[in-house]
Amino acid sequence: MVCFNLISATEAYLRLDFYARVYDRDKSSVGRKFRDIHKDVKNKVSLEDHIIEIWKAEFIDQKVYFSDFAGLLNYRHWLAHGRYWTPKLGRYYDAHLTYGIVEKIFDIAR
Repeated sequence: MVCFNLISATEAYLRLDFYARVYDRDKSSVGRKFRDIHKDVKNKVSLEDHIIEIWKAEFIDQKVYFSDFAGLLNYRHWLAHGRYWTPKLGRYYDAHLTYGIVEKIFDIAR
């Protein structure tokens, strides 16, 4: 449950940050790309397909952290939606690894 809460809080932070940058008309390159996406898809923005991809494109040297977070989202899906199947995650996630990944995401996205 610790991992689930960490991942969910980070997901919420990234989504709230997206809308704050859109509605505050943030002038940074991330804010401009977020506004472009928002014009196209309105409120159907995808965390994985839109938000994370923009962060990865803007911070190329740190995109590994966003890729790791995308892997964590698969783990979160498994935690949230049953746990009755064997996940194919590619790596073992625990609270320590999860905390390290989300900490980097918060550091970059501030």
